[in-house]
Amino acid sequence: MLGNLALAITLLLISTKRSAFGLNKDTNYHHSLIIEETYPESEQPITLDEDPEYFPNAYLGKNEYLFALENDRLIEVYQRFSSKIQFLKK
Repeated sequence: MLGNLALAITLLLISTKRSAFGLNKDTNYHHSLIIEETYPESEQPITLDEDPEYFPNAYLGKNEYLFALENDRLIEVYQRFSSKIQFLKK
């Protein structure tokens, strides 16, 4: 019984430390890809070329973002992933 409690507390502490590490802007790569909130809101869509840039910004951003791809096969794959992704054919 005491061993189970110790294990549960240990796993809780590891999980908390792991989450804190992932949310820290200095250790999380995706924070560096997010366009700053101070970026002016635009009526024109903003075109992004790579999925690591597109997805965090499209999810969090206030502007409309287009995902620029030239490969039709990749466009099909991403469309199956989500119908909300807006593409710009290169």
